[in-house]
Amino acid sequence: MNLPDVPHMEPQIVWGILILVAFVYFAPAIVASYRNHRNLNAVLVVNLFLGWTFAGWVAALIWAVIRTERDDRRSLRTEAQRALDRGDPDALAAAARYREREGGGDR
Repeated sequence: MNLPDVPHMEPQIVWGILILVAFVYFAPAIVASYRNHRNLNAVLVVNLFLGWTFAGWVAALIWAVIRTERDDRRSLRTEAQRALDRGDPDALAAAARYREREGGGDR
């Protein structure tokens, strides 16, 4: 009994495809991590367990890209801190914008 010939794929191609699929599958978690999302762990759990359904993957992606007020404040604070760290002449202006957004005063 002869077995039919099965097309052979190079291992590099197989690994490349697997890495690409993993990257696409975890895109919502990658986006949330890149954006320092405050609910990163929750997005990752939804992505991990429900990402295999298209609806779960889309929900995780939407959740990862939704901008929250807390994210805005965090990015403004980060901008002010980076400006101060590099001795930027606009550092005081960035710090003032951050304090203005926070409602004034030190926190």
